[in-house]
Amino acid sequence: IQNRLDCSNGEIARDKIEAYVLKKLGNALFDDRLIPQVAMEYALLQKELTKNETAEATELRKQVAALSKKIEKALDVMLEHGASPALSDKLRGMEEEKAVAETRLTGLASTLDTAAVGKLSMEDIQKSFQRARELFIAGKLDSTRILIHNFVEKVIVNKHDVEVQLKFLPDLPDTDELKCTRVKERT
Repeated sequence: IQNRLDCSNGEIARDKIEAYVLKKLGNALFDDRLIPQVAMEYALLQKELTKNETAEATELRKQVAALSKKIEKALDVMLEHGASPALSDKLRGMEEEKAVAETRLTGLASTLDTAAVGKLSMEDIQKSFQRARELFIAGKLDSTRILIHNFVEKVIVNKHDVEVQLKFLPDLPDTDELKCTRVKERT
C-alpha cells in the first residue's frame, strides 16, 4: 500500500484506502467462524506438547528407578566387601546422574502442571482472536505488514471505489462476500 509513487488519484485519501484494506483483510483473516478451527488446532497442539513431555517424564522415572536400584546394590557391595576407590567413584557418578534426572523430572512436572493450568478456554480464544483482529485493523499488530504482503494480491483504486483482491479464501461456509475478488465500497 505504501511507497507507491504512481498513484495520481486524489479523490480517495490514502489513509482511508489503507484503513479499508486493513478492515477487509482483518475481517477475512480473523473471521469469527474460524474460531472453532483455531480452538481445535490449539487443543491438538497442547495435547502433542503434553504427550511429548509426559513420555519424557515416564522415561526419566524409569531412569531414576533403575539408578536407585544400582545405587542400592553398590551400597550393599560396599557394606559387604568394603569401599574401594573405584566403587566409590562409580557410586558418586550414579548419584549425580540420578540427581540430574530428578531435577529434570521436577521441571517437567512443573511444566505439565503449568500446561494443565494454562489451557485456554473457548472464551479466552475468542477474546484473543477478537483482540488480534482489532489490533490488525488498527495497524498495530506486530505482523501487520507481513500479513498484508502474504494475503493481499492487489488493491485497485478507481475514482469512486476501491477493489481489494485477496490471495486466499478461508475454508468457511457462506463466504460469498469473500468469493468476489472485487470488493467495492465507497470510502
